[in-house]
Amino acid sequence: MPNLAFYLHIWQKSCTEIKFSSKPFLLTKEYDAELRHKMSVFEYATNTRKGVRIVMITSFGLMRNAYANDILNQLTMDDLFV
Repeated sequence: MPNLAFYLHIWQKSCTEIKFSSKPFLLTKEYDAELRHKMSVFEYATNTRKGVRIVMITSFGLMRNAYANDILNQLTMDDLFV
C-alpha cells in the first residue's frame, strides 16, 4: 500500500493522510504513532494554538479498532465519486 500523499492544510488546521488499499485500511499502533508525530510537527511548524485534526482519505474507509476511533474525519471513494 503506497502512501500517496501527506498534505498540510494550514488554513483549515487539519492534517490529511491519503491511503490506497483494496480493503478497509487497518490503522496499527505504529502507524497511529506516526500520524501523531506528523500532527505534532504540523502544530510546531504552524505555531498554532488551535485544535488540529487528522483527516483520512481512503479507498474503502478504516477498519474499526481502537486506533481508528481517534480519527473523527474520513472520506472514502464513495464520498468522492458519487
